[in-house]
Amino acid sequence: MFFFLYFLFSFLTLVKPGYNNFPLQLNNNLTYFLSLFFGLLTGIICLNKIPKSDLKYSLKKNPFFLFFLFFISISFILNLVGGLFDVYTSVKTFGFLTIGMINYYLIPLRFKLDSSLFKLWGNFIIYISVLVSLIAILGVFEFPVFFYWNSFDEKILVINMRSTASILFEPNIYAYLIMFGIFFTDLKHYSKIKKISILTILILGLFFSYGRGAWMCVIIYYFISFFLKSKYKKAIIILSFIFFVQALYFI
Repeated sequence: MFFFLYFLFSFLTLVKPGYNNFPLQLNNNLTYFLSLFFGLLTGIICLNKIPKSDLKYSLKKNPFFLFFLFFISISFILNLVGGLFDVYTSVKTFGFLTIGMINYYLIPLRFKLDSSLFKLWGNFIIYISVLVSLIAILGVFEFPVFFYWNSFDEKILVINMRSTASILFEPNIYAYLIMFGIFFTDLKHYSKIKKISILTILILGLFFSYGRGAWMCVIIYYFISFFLKSKYKKAIIILSFIFFVQALYFI
């Protein structure tokens, strides 16, 4: 339950009031507080379930986030000394030191011990990404109600249609959410019709985000998947090299 509430309120921090007319909009401070609150409860639960030896090993093996936290803390202390104290900066720093640690170390270890929680997270990402993708598609084609639920951005010149962030506040965040939805859907053992239907919705929604970085990640993902399954790896490498050289010429 705490995992689900943490995921839910973390998602709602991305649905900011004032960007569109989506009916489920909570105050920014409230969603951040609830996300932080349930995140800390989730972290406490994880800490009680994870063997201390596993946690120590994870910290030694992946110290990168600790280095990041060290520099964040130094920056915050220097701001305090320089008289640049700010409430929101303090909250963000606290979030890095707590929720950051929970997300980077505790939750992955908990997923490793209990695969059902990882499935819960994957399903949550898929359902949410399908929902926001459908709203984006219907909004772009100017269906009543859904049009006003969208946060529109620049026009896609090729088709002269607007790019969108769906119900979220920023197109790139929306694009990367859809990207992870595609990854998790591809890993699921759904029936062929169900998987194709979900992927069609997500890929179309991703296109209307105009998030080129997310597009590239999905293309690379499917290329690597195809390459690993193919019997003609040498031919693919040669063709890919030729395509890459030609692309450089046009760039």
